[in-house]
Amino acid sequence: MKGTRAGWDSLLYRGYIIGGILGVLAVTVATVVLFDPQGRTMLPVYTGGGCATIYLFGFLAYWWAQLPLPGYADAERFPAGAGKVAPDISALKS
Repeated sequence: MKGTRAGWDSLLYRGYIIGGILGVLAVTVATVVLFDPQGRTMLPVYTGGGCATIYLFGFLAYWWAQLPLPGYADAERFPAGAGKVAPDISALKS
């Protein structure tokens, strides 16, 4: 998706991916350090899992919003470098 300013080509997307992973880790570690010194509760699992779930829903929402834009879900779109017309079946024999 080079040149589309979407996906990994977008600075905001890269920030969300890297920042989200670091954020989930930070919340989980902070919960362990602050609220669970003896390791007896499931609070870190719940907070880490909740943060990871919210992060993944944001990731899915981003791509769900990208699909209606032109060029992503276009069935007539050819890959870069491909011709306008598909080759004949005889091309498979060679």
